[in-house]
Amino acid sequence: MLGQRLLTAAIGGPLVIAVALLGDPWLSGLLAVAVVIGLLEASTLLHQAGFVRRRSPVIVAGLVVAAVLLVPVVLPDIPGPQQAPVLAVAGLGLLVALLGAVGLDAGDPRQAVGEWATTILGALYIGLLLPALAYLGNLTLADGSANTVLGPWTIRAGAGWLLFLLAVVWSFDSGAYFGGRRFGRRKLAPMISPGKTVEGVVAGALVAGLVGAGAGWSWLDLSPWLALVLGATVGLIGQFGDLAESLLKRAAGVKDSGALFPGHGGLLDRVDSLLFSGPLLLAVATVIGARVAGS
Repeated sequence: MLGQRLLTAAIGGPLVIAVALLGDPWLSGLLAVAVVIGLLEASTLLHQAGFVRRRSPVIVAGLVVAAVLLVPVVLPDIPGPQQAPVLAVAGLGLLVALLGAVGLDAGDPRQAVGEWATTILGALYIGLLLPALAYLGNLTLADGSANTVLGPWTIRAGAGWLLFLLAVVWSFDSGAYFGGRRFGRRKLAPMISPGKTVEGVVAGALVAGLVGAGAGWSWLDLSPWLALVLGATVGLIGQFGDLAESLLKRAAGVKDSGALFPGHGGLLDRVDSLLFSGPLLLAVATVIGARVAGS
């Protein structure tokens, strides 16, 4: 099992880093594939947990949401950077309304409302959160272009933000794992993830902060202190993403979301932290002056 995990990480890690450095269309293409696989896994978990009777509405709705969000990134001039957000909000609002039809044949109004809400949750969990990584990978300076480079390593701005995210999330996981094994005493959420400890989370946050300080300065020209706080915060929010996916698996009564990666489980088992931490980092980057190239 350990050999499988190491082999999968040795192949998958460099591939993800390479795509981050290359940017679009490779990034959006990889994310599109991930959206499809993620929706298949998420809809299966929701079905196994008894929240939805049919998987197809979750999958179709999630694909629509992801397409609405990814198309403006890949084709920024269609329908135009100023119109795209308006159309996206209108389209997503209409989709939420139409999904109310999924429970019309439920027989029980409470079941119908629950299925409506859960279908929206499943669609947005993957279709909304994963495409945020495409926007993160296309960030640049307020007056820059998609090819603007930052930091002493002169990495493309969007790639720098993505690599920062991967570095702090992966380092948080490692720090939490080894810190928990060495110092762990108090369980963090025993009913959801018995192996996680409060001490492990603290260790993960410290490691992610230190890694973030170096990565933020090297790749993004950020103040080391800002990058330290940002790294610890992003890593911590990623932990909530891990717990959220663990909660979904507990409800479904399964150990892994799938079997895509030998020794690592399914896609959701690998990207659960990124689903929560990516949008947060995107929001912070936008607040401090970054923008999506082409917008």
